[in-house]
Amino acid sequence: MEFLAQIHSKIIHFPIALLCVYPFIELLFFITQKEYFNKTAFLFLLLGVVAALFAVLSGNRAFEMISNWQADSRMIFEQHQFYANITVWFFSALLIIRFVVFKKYSSKRVIAFIFIIVSLAGLFAIYQTGYYGGLLSKLVIINSQ
Repeated sequence: MEFLAQIHSKIIHFPIALLCVYPFIELLFFITQKEYFNKTAFLFLLLGVVAALFAVLSGNRAFEMISNWQADSRMIFEQHQFYANITVWFFSALLIIRFVVFKKYSSKRVIAFIFIIVSLAGLFAIYQTGYYGGLLSKLVIINSQ
């Protein structure tokens, strides 16, 4: 399982990219009403959630690998973990709701607009996760030297 800890800093960029692009693909669907963008948005959201789950798993493993946590870096880790969990739960719920709603009301433009607005709120959680993750990686590197 050490493998998961080592790749955390590399795989985290996949969910960030997929989940940050998702609202814009949703916007393209809202504007064009082309089914291609609807399916692409769903795929980006699905892959983003799966990648985020893997990122959280590898991050938890990386946390367990470090034995000498200092108070300041542990506090930053807890914030990073908090926002990472919010991100995963938020976008997982959005994925399930989107799947159910689009099965029932696929042709409603207002539904797509609501998903755009809601997904933009999720970008805040991604930003906060990345912010605290960046601080944490700097502290871990500095403390290990």
